[in-house]
Amino acid sequence: GAKVACVDHDASLAKMVAEETGGIALVGDVNNRADVERAFAEAGKVGLIRGVVGIVGMPVFGSLLDFDEEKWRSQFDLVFNHACLAIQIGGRAVVSAGGGWMVFVGSMAGITKIPGQSAYGVAKAALHKLIGAAANELGPSGVRVNAVAPGFVRTPRLKSMVSAESWKAMDSMTAIGHTAEPTELAAVILFLASDLASHVTGHVRLHDGETD
Repeated sequence: GAKVACVDHDASLAKMVAEETGGIALVGDVNNRADVERAFAEAGKVGLIRGVVGIVGMPVFGSLLDFDEEKWRSQFDLVFNHACLAIQIGGRAVVSAGGGWMVFVGSMAGITKIPGQSAYGVAKAALHKLIGAAANELGPSGVRVNAVAPGFVRTPRLKSMVSAESWKAMDSMTAIGHTAEPTELAAVILFLASDLASHVTGHVRLHDGETD
């Protein structure tokens, strides 16, 4: 039921999602304050901003001992800092609209230990901690802040990187018997964005197909 403003640094991707959702496409760097301010200003011209979904991040694999400063910084820029800007700028917009919600996509890497994802996991753990802090501060203004921490999701990017044999192996490691489809992750985000979750805030919901 929402009019969706789709923001990406790649205009073609923003346009693709906007066309799928009947929304509007906006182009900008989510790690640039001026771009984020402009994106929310443009979205605000369409209507009140009632909610924000932050789904930005990509792991850089490697040993923690081998990470140079640039790689380390890039993980925090992409995974964590964009969320700080979204909460600062988008949070004000949602408060001004009279309240609403914010949902961010974390990762199981921020909860458990995954080989080769130390820097990514630390950045996601910082994001998870930010969720609780933001929920505590924005709650009195009627804004709920939550996150979903998925395991392996069959996104187009991962499907291009992972072999069919590896997907089968990952499927077999989950209690539910399969890795997640994007729609299954979207369903949890939709729940947290809806009135069904009107009394849920400050939570990081693990979404990995496991029982524990």
